[in-house]
Amino acid sequence: MAKDFHNDTNEVRKTYFIDSITPVENDRNFFIMRLLDQEKDVWGNRSFYELISYEFVHQDLIRSYNLENINDSTNGLYDGLFIDLPTETLSSSLAEQRVFNYLQWVKKKTNNLPISKGVFSGTKLKKTNWHYGIHNSLKNYNPIKNNRPELYCVKTGQGDMSLFISSENHAYLIDTNIYYNISSYRINTLKQILKNRPIEALIITHRHLDHYRGAHYLFESPQFKIKNLIVNPSFVNKKNPVSVSNLLNLAIGYFKQNGGNIISPKNGDCLKDGNTMMHFYVNGGHKNENDNSLFLQITYRDIVYYLTGDIGSRFLEKKAVLPPNTNHVVLKVSHHGSATGTSQKFLSKFSSIARKEAFISFGINNRYGLPSVNCCYLLSNNKFQIEESAKMNSSYRKY
Repeated sequence: MAKDFHNDTNEVRKTYFIDSITPVENDRNFFIMRLLDQEKDVWGNRSFYELISYEFVHQDLIRSYNLENINDSTNGLYDGLFIDLPTETLSSSLAEQRVFNYLQWVKKKTNNLPISKGVFSGTKLKKTNWHYGIHNSLKNYNPIKNNRPELYCVKTGQGDMSLFISSENHAYLIDTNIYYNISSYRINTLKQILKNRPIEALIITHRHLDHYRGAHYLFESPQFKIKNLIVNPSFVNKKNPVSVSNLLNLAIGYFKQNGGNIISPKNGDCLKDGNTMMHFYVNGGHKNENDNSLFLQITYRDIVYYLTGDIGSRFLEKKAVLPPNTNHVVLKVSHHGSATGTSQKFLSKFSSIARKEAFISFGINNRYGLPSVNCCYLLSNNKFQIEESAKMNSSYRKY
């Protein structure tokens, strides 16, 4: 019989963030769960990989992977959840079995999961702290310079980081993935591109670690003057207590001290920066955190840039809008080239476009097997010129 952890008065419990849950390759009955220790420094979270049965995974997440095994639990685990576990569970050499036994006990005894609420110290989230509305927080710049925009996709391992320079020479950083041991290298790359420009906004597409890791290096450095932080409403949606991230606790404190804004855009919001139009498409409420990604479509004259985060192809199929005068498309491929992020239906939108470029951001020899063969085939078959970040000799690709 599994140990009754709740009855052990000597146990020490800690809060862990479920960063991802992915199926075990060639075995649909088990999933790999990546847990982050929330009591460590938020930017250097210690991570653990644990094996769990599909029975304890939320049915919506199982559906998102097109698996046949559908359980009937509405309380299963999914990305973005906080969970309390005994510390010995994650430090024991038998951790894998102990986590499995613990979840099995929870399922049997309570048919619920122990979601931790209010575990974070620091600034308390209030609507007045963060929501100003995108139209009020960012200027609608009148065109003065009207230069051709530039998109820099940075080689950042298994994660995302892109820097967009608008037609008015304003810089927008989309996601970060800066590891401690190479922080100076990546920061120097950004400095090289920025050339002393301030960052108008840091845009975090969703709350997976490989899209906001290392943001504190930018917050703390006087050389990066970040004016606004733009995040998906799922970061601050009070109706979902598991959505609160330490990123916001840090960012709110930072921006309160330094006069910046934290912005949660509404679906369809458009930021006009000179002749550059930045359209925000907002997803929320999905159990698969990837599908909560902000999707950013940027247009300038005949060029369209698609910055997709990790959003699923079924949402891209509905939300991507191609202006009639488009002649050049730059696509930051969704979810590091996974099979769920790109579809023929989505790519067929660009069948008449003369120039098509795609950037896939992934780490070399990553454990997920990304990019998928199917994704690369679809891009190639639809005549996209493909750049794969792990194979680049340079630190970024400029579009």
